[in-house]
Amino acid sequence: MNDVHVEKKHELDKIFRMLEEDVKIAKELHKQTEQEMVNLDIKEFEVEQELDDAVKRCHDMIERRREDLREKVAILTDAKKSSLRARAEQLESFIQGVTGAREFSENIMTHTDVSEFVPLHTTLYRRLKVLTKHHVKKTMQIESPAFEPTRMEGDFHRFVKGMGNVTTVTHNKQLCTTRGHSDVSLASLRNTQAEGDVRHGEITCPNITFDSNTVHQYRDVSEDGKTLKNQSIGGQRLIGSNERRLKNYRGAISSRPLKGPGKFYFEVLVDFQITKPLDNVNFVFEIGFSRRHDVDIGHYVYDQSTAWSFCAQQCDEHKQLCQWCRHNGRNLAHAPLSSAAAGTVSQNTYGFLLETEQKRITVYDCTFKKKFYTFHNVDVSRPIWPVFGCHWPSKVKIDITLKTGADIVAIPNYMRTSSTMA
Repeated sequence: MNDVHVEKKHELDKIFRMLEEDVKIAKELHKQTEQEMVNLDIKEFEVEQELDDAVKRCHDMIERRREDLREKVAILTDAKKSSLRARAEQLESFIQGVTGAREFSENIMTHTDVSEFVPLHTTLYRRLKVLTKHHVKKTMQIESPAFEPTRMEGDFHRFVKGMGNVTTVTHNKQLCTTRGHSDVSLASLRNTQAEGDVRHGEITCPNITFDSNTVHQYRDVSEDGKTLKNQSIGGQRLIGSNERRLKNYRGAISSRPLKGPGKFYFEVLVDFQITKPLDNVNFVFEIGFSRRHDVDIGHYVYDQSTAWSFCAQQCDEHKQLCQWCRHNGRNLAHAPLSSAAAGTVSQNTYGFLLETEQKRITVYDCTFKKKFYTFHNVDVSRPIWPVFGCHWPSKVKIDITLKTGADIVAIPNYMRTSSTMA
């Protein structure tokens, strides 16, 4: 009996373990499903922007056609006016000729005697007969421009109804509770001091910029590569094919990675203005460190095991915008940043120190001169790329500006103190 009891118990335990694994997968799916709902909101905005750009181009073509037709109306009108003007001049000349001849004849008949009038009669008669040969038509043929709405209205309405289309694109995502994405070997990349790098003691301030070849098509990088904007100038930019360009991640990658051994420090100025109220799914910006080939997996890197993220998102707990440190989907630090109401303006500078030998990344709030958080056990076995994301252009205007290399004239004392204590 005891053996049967043990056997049955083992059977139940086995089922429980299977169910626990299913629950674990279900929780991960639930988490990813919620994230995909956020991603859909972002995609909705971008599709709307694509649609608006396409319709605007169509509208511009219609405007050009309207101007062409208006120009044709003007040309036709001028031609018809010129013809009528010439006709009016002919009639005016005839009227003046008849009026002059009549006045001259009346003067002759009034102020001459019979002996003088008879010789002049023949001349007057001939002149008047010539004038009678100019027949004046009692009708006028007037031509004026007319508009024919060819292939417009009904035909155009039917054409417009068939313009464009909205479909769905299916992407199958394989659930993976532990990320195992491979990296292309970057062993040849060295972080020896490059041109523009500046050393302050044992800390190197690398001269990095935003790589414009990686920037997402709905984001913009300034000409000097120092500022990333979430507002594309003039709508969707015309860009060529580029395998390095980000397709999912809404931002850009640094111009080069950070690879030890060494300590590397740079600062980032985040300047944003909220134009519409934020809600609890609105992700505003992200400054992260990631493997290069993991960056474009999704819209963010904070949920990856190979990435470490400092970001800002609307917080349901505090009912305002908060700043977070996240890794592998877990919230490690959390503090209020600003109101989430429309009209809010914020400008903050953050410092980032990567210490490869200590395997840690420290985030500093340079505005308030204090350490925010330190990530420990950072995997520095492969090059780490700084990544920068900025989101929700429909609600927030964001400028992210790098302060690197010679821009940093000294390492702040508060940073040195907190770094030794990290």
